[in-house]
Amino acid sequence: MGNLPEMMLAAELRCHCIQTVTGLMLPKRLANVEIIPKGPHCNAVEIIATLKNSQQICLDPQAKWVKMIINRILHSASKKRRQ
Repeated sequence: MGNLPEMMLAAELRCHCIQTVTGLMLPKRLANVEIIPKGPHCNAVEIIATLKNSQQICLDPQAKWVKMIINRILHSASKKRRQ
């Protein structure tokens, strides 16, 4: 049996999102949105949203409303960098 750090590393090298939510969700329910780019751990972009009730869900990156939220976040971040 491997040691704990190896087991933890193995657990990290896979997709976090098994299934995604495609239905519309109000942005005011979101506390945080994390974008995980595709890489050796997963061949898909993953978007993990933390709701205000601390529940974490995976959003469908292809859903139109998710794309709109991501664009708003990126636009807001670029505005802050310019200031």
